[in-house]
Amino acid sequence: MNRKIISAIINKSHLKSFFLKPYGLELLFILEEAEEEGLDNGIDDTWQQVASMRMQKTVFANYVKDLVELQSVTLRTSDFKKSKKILRLSREAAKELAEIRKTFPD
Repeated sequence: MNRKIISAIINKSHLKSFFLKPYGLELLFILEEAEEEGLDNGIDDTWQQVASMRMQKTVFANYVKDLVELQSVTLRTSDFKKSKKILRLSREAAKELAEIRKTFPD
């Protein structure tokens, strides 16, 4: 990843919120992978995957709440467990990330 990709992410309205916390960029890629792999990851599952920084679960949950309000992520009911909310990139954020991926292929 280079600075051009980071600048592109920062300039997207639904992706720039992933730079609000030091672990936000890692979270962005965790959510992208979860969607690609069809994982049933909720807030707790995702919190456990963040390796770059160990924050309190409540701090992470509050950040997720902020991301929901900013329309960067969504929470939806799991198909497997009705009491579980699945954490995903919002449709808009996923679209913006896909555009960046097309512009900067690996």
